[in-house]
Amino acid sequence: FEALWAYGKQNLGKQKGIRGIDPKKILSWSDKPLVVPLLKAVAADPAVGTLACRASRALLVFCGDAPPSALGSKTAAEQAARSETSLPRFILMTGRTERKVRDELWCQAVRQVTRHPRPGAGELRGWQLIYLMAVTFLPTNELLMPLRRWVADRAMSAGRSAPGHASYDPCAEMAALVGARLRTGAAAATRGIVPPDAEILSALSRPQSAAPFCQTLDELMWRQRRGA
Repeated sequence: FEALWAYGKQNLGKQKGIRGIDPKKILSWSDKPLVVPLLKAVAADPAVGTLACRASRALLVFCGDAPPSALGSKTAAEQAARSETSLPRFILMTGRTERKVRDELWCQAVRQVTRHPRPGAGELRGWQLIYLMAVTFLPTNELLMPLRRWVADRAMSAGRSAPGHASYDPCAEMAALVGARLRTGAAAATRGIVPPDAEILSALSRPQSAAPFCQTLDELMWRQRRGA
């Protein structure tokens, strides 16, 4: 994680309740929505900063780390309850259309899955979103290199056991998929458009969704990595 911490030292701003600029604390799981954006450059722009904080609330609610009321809007909460794709679509659309907020969104996603107290639920939800982000938009080159190393560290246990085994780690498998996309480069990794709802739902349904040959998507992905 050292490369990511070094990036944080240079770019993160102060956060309430954390003394100084401590990337290990700032980029660790929290169930509190951001009041101030994580990155200094984003916080310096009021319009972009407001958008970043809205995305933070959406991310927490999407991962199950905050109630829908945290969205701050009854209409938004009702829409989130009706459609499983509304929150990830909002985050993806924000990153696609607002270049200035892309690194911020990636840092928020890192924060939400790092040391998550519910690795089988909330963390997996976060990794599903990170994969969709990698499909839609990448961070700047300054963040991309440390991000690749961070993802590679999380993917270390991928492929060591099959789905259903006690040691199977679906978050590591998702991290391996994200890492593969980040390694291909911006042109090949991203489409520049937000995936359709059907594709978003497919990414969010793992590992319960049915797949060809009566295997779950996790099983197919594990077999593909093993060359079976």
